[in-house]
Amino acid sequence: KPSALALGVVLGPDGEVLAGGGFLAQALPGADDETVARVETVVRGLPPVTELLREGQGAPELARLLLASVGHRALHASEPRFFCSCTRERVLRAMVLLGREELSEIRREEETLETRCCFCGERYLLTGDELGALAPDA
Repeated sequence: KPSALALGVVLGPDGEVLAGGGFLAQALPGADDETVARVETVVRGLPPVTELLREGQGAPELARLLLASVGHRALHASEPRFFCSCTRERVLRAMVLLGREELSEIRREEETLETRCCFCGERYLLTGDELGALAPDA
């Protein structure tokens, strides 16, 4: 599928990044050839992204430039943010995978199990009683 990618960075006098941005335009399945050709023409005629950034153009302006020849609905902006859905309860449910024997042994030995979420790094300390309760009839 046809795609166009452009990135730019504006550096200050001491090499610090003042602005950075870009775009990825990609034809969706079912896009007609005429629409793709119009966007390709626009992309070829754009100045370098670094120049647009230096002029103060941001994401909304870049999107409007790219879509001007094909029409578009209102633009929607959102702030990306990191979110991890891990909870103590989810971690405990995952510990069932250790099996009844292992959970019972941890409980008998009164051990504490430490685990970390591989996405956010949150640390969970699970007691033997908590883990043993996952396999109450073992």
